[in-house]
Amino acid sequence: MDSYASRTRKLVSDETMRYAFVSGLKPKIAFFVLSKKPETMNQALDAARVAEMSIGEKQEVENNELTAELAEMRLTLKRMADRYDSLTPSAPLQNERVRSPARRVTFKGDRR
Repeated sequence: MDSYASRTRKLVSDETMRYAFVSGLKPKIAFFVLSKKPETMNQALDAARVAEMSIGEKQEVENNELTAELAEMRLTLKRMADRYDSLTPSAPLQNERVRSPARRVTFKGDRR
């Protein structure tokens, strides 16, 4: 953050520096900085540092939670796949239908 700020300070006016600085920030951090309505470059930089620390920690917590949920889902899917693989079909499959023996109809007195 500081190296970025020092590069932007080489611009002409404080107002131009603030605009350039905020324009180069990540959207969430820029929104936070603009909501503080900084009047100087130092105020903008301070707000950006606060936003970077608070948003960074929140993002890390969210990422950790998502990682844990994904790991749990993978484990559940693996268990389901293992159970499916261990099943044996109890009824014949549709394409393997067992044919019944051919029946003959006979009438009394018919000698074929």
